[in-house]
Amino acid sequence: MNISSNIVLIPIFHRLALTTNGVALTKSTLDLDTPQVRSLLPRCQGIFLVGLTEAVAAADFEWNVAFFSGFTRDVQPNTPIDIASTNMTAAATQGQRSAEYTTVANFLLESRLQLWWRNPANVTGVKSGIVSGAIGLRVSA
Repeated sequence: MNISSNIVLIPIFHRLALTTNGVALTKSTLDLDTPQVRSLLPRCQGIFLVGLTEAVAAADFEWNVAFFSGFTRDVQPNTPIDIASTNMTAAATQGQRSAEYTTVANFLLESRLQLWWRNPANVTGVKSGIVSGAIGLRVSA
């Protein structure tokens, strides 16, 4: 059987231990070095996130991956765009796949990814979780 696909999956972190700062809705961030995403994003029709959250209650911890994209690194927006429209949590013990983000006007020549995590609304106190993630890119044929 010959299967061809225009979907490229790129692992971006595996079993990464994260701890929140304990304040509801206050993000902690980590810039991700992903040259594969940088080279493919201008050719994409869509991008999605596949993630797994472990070792924390679903209601206590959420995370997402956002991207900055501009013509050059010097002219990227100040605020990144979240890839997943619904944040990742431990609610789905087998993992989650986000809906595809398809605003191609935001898939420019230079991009970078940023992981963020936080306590959800009304959750205080330091929380720790283990996360794994991969980016899916639907590349133009």
